[in-house]
Amino acid sequence: MIPGKSNNAMATSFRTAFLVNNRKELPEWEMLMIRNLPNSGVATVDAFIIAPETIVEKKSSGIKLFQKFENWWFRSVQDAFRKSAVGKEFSTVPVIDITENKRILALNLDIIYCSCLVTDKGESASFARHGLWYIAFGSNNSTGYGEVAFWEVMNDSPEIGSALLVKLAGTPEIITIFKGTTTTVPYSVKNTLNIIGWKSSSFFPYRLTELSKMGADLFFSKYKKANIGVQKEIVFNSNKYPGNLKLSALFIRNIARYLGNKFSKFFSEKKFTLLFSRQEFQIPGVDFNRFTPLKLPKGTFWADPFVIEKEQKIYIFFEEFLYEKSKAHISVLELGKDGDYAKPIVVLDKPYHLSYPFIFESENTLYMIPETGGNKTVELYKCTAFPLKWEFVKNLMKDFVLTDVTLLYYQEKWWLFGTVQNHPSTSTNDQLFLYYSDTFLSSDWTPHPQNPVATIISNCRPAGNIFKSDGKLYRPAQNNSSKQYGYAIKINEIEVLNETEYREREVFEVIPDKKNKLSAIHTMNFVNNLIVIDGIV
Repeated sequence: MIPGKSNNAMATSFRTAFLVNNRKELPEWEMLMIRNLPNSGVATVDAFIIAPETIVEKKSSGIKLFQKFENWWFRSVQDAFRKSAVGKEFSTVPVIDITENKRILALNLDIIYCSCLVTDKGESASFARHGLWYIAFGSNNSTGYGEVAFWEVMNDSPEIGSALLVKLAGTPEIITIFKGTTTTVPYSVKNTLNIIGWKSSSFFPYRLTELSKMGADLFFSKYKKANIGVQKEIVFNSNKYPGNLKLSALFIRNIARYLGNKFSKFFSEKKFTLLFSRQEFQIPGVDFNRFTPLKLPKGTFWADPFVIEKEQKIYIFFEEFLYEKSKAHISVLELGKDGDYAKPIVVLDKPYHLSYPFIFESENTLYMIPETGGNKTVELYKCTAFPLKWEFVKNLMKDFVLTDVTLLYYQEKWWLFGTVQNHPSTSTNDQLFLYYSDTFLSSDWTPHPQNPVATIISNCRPAGNIFKSDGKLYRPAQNNSSKQYGYAIKINEIEVLNETEYREREVFEVIPDKKNKLSAIHTMNFVNNLIVIDGIV
């Protein structure tokens, strides 16, 4: 459940129906989506409508063997596509056949949702005020799930996507109102498919909430204007499975890549460490060839640096991970003018993992919000004796995992950013949530109606302080569209930030390469003429 004020006093509640197959089934990820609707407070489940089942290509003997091998070889992600009968959980909801036009029209529906198990080329859009909604998977926006994830994995694509689309009655347009990507699971088709299914389960409730608060005219006008994806007709699966000979070659290549990756990781000693450079931060003029790494002690890695300048001295607060404890604490080191530094000192340690020590100042007092997802809290600390003593103030959120919390004070409000994992099988890197409050001491933050405000794995999770340059706001984000976590950093200009809308655009990216001798770069912060990053050298 997403914490914060419900803010639904003036919201509209929509009457919805769901297209199911003739066995009255839905896959588990769509069942989860329907279960979450009551939490949104903006929709009721008014009917299940039986529609023609999607025709799935008959599997060859080679594909069947391939899938059996995957089930044996790879640890399974929870099966998102296991079918469940809707009657077991929704026994009081009426079931209607798609041919019963009068009964469907009598329901006075606002929205019809089309399951990935059935086929509807848009005819049902006329039965609902706000049309036919459905999820499209993969690179070719397929409505069924058939071969989705197979080619993404076999072609070693770093990410896979899905989108929520709407077919409105009386128009050929199909409007994309939500889309997101996540990383493919290396070498595993079934796990990649399951993860994109679980991620997609959140799309429908999120956008219903926004539609409810904005109203239909503004909502659809916004997404038509955005023009983030318009098709002329619903597209069904077009990327077919290969024949057995081609499949054998792809299978051998996939296994070879898997074994090669395991071999290289076994002999690799590369770990994240801190790097610094005495230069002025400019967009896009940072010279990443001029960074000096700090030497790591054995049995540890250093990450998530936040830098504070106080009394002409430089202090770096960071995550210090100890392999023997399998968790991290927050440490600080003082960086000298010549690049020398004292041994790090632990400033905050808990029984659970700590990282990303976001530090900010208010009324001449320093505060810290470390990453405390392992405790399902968002914790606020106050500095009582700089730099070593930090006192717990309160939990800003409880019973909720919000990753890499980053605060911004803007237009007399506090804005709180952090990524959310909407299902245990999904990534913590690809859904950015935004909250706001009149005070950072609040325990009741209002969720932004556009949540999640970013959903692309290559440009989502916070990567340091939001900063201002030449009068513009910029948000650093991790690019995790790679087999390497924390691969690169993107800088986004925040173009619109208010209580109803958030919009940003990418302005440049920091990519590891041979010139800067980095193989990953994960977080970046700066003060006057000093930039600190973490990376793999």
